[in-house]
Amino acid sequence: AYVGPSGRLLNRLLEYWTSLRRPGVYVTNVVKHMPPGARSPKAPEIKKYLTSFYEELIEINPKVVVTLGAPAAKVFDKTIKLTNDHGIARAACIEGVWSGVLVPWFQPAYALTSPAIFEVVGRDAARLEDEVARMGLPSTPAIYVLDEDAAIERELLATWGTFGFDTETTSPTRGKSFA
Repeated sequence: AYVGPSGRLLNRLLEYWTSLRRPGVYVTNVVKHMPPGARSPKAPEIKKYLTSFYEELIEINPKVVVTLGAPAAKVFDKTIKLTNDHGIARAACIEGVWSGVLVPWFQPAYALTSPAIFEVVGRDAARLEDEVARMGLPSTPAIYVLDEDAAIERELLATWGTFGFDTETTSPTRGKSFA
């Protein structure tokens, strides 16, 4: 669900700074289609997808969600100011849907256009596991090595629970699982 240069940057951040790897990370999006001009989604566009996004959160039930970008972060906590709160773990709750640890990050696409934000995103990735541990959770899930979409989906739905990434827009999907 997160491909191209931004997806490659996310992969590199995880590989270099954490023990997480993409096969062991569930990546999804609040808004399931890219807004015109690849801009950040507006509130009515986000609202349109919240019911299906909440259903997904209930089904996967990650203990930790790392949001990529302010619109995604604000779905979990409307008080977040990304310039001040990026990279800092906090308890969060969407009443009747999800509760756990939220770690807001800047959107990797933004980091690719701003050297200062690129550095910030790297520092946030470097401290991710410490931030999660500070909240009293284990720092990483088991690493999954699965190569078929159905196998990945079964494994995630059967044993997932430690990390989930959320972005604000998506790429095309394959079948009924995210690409």
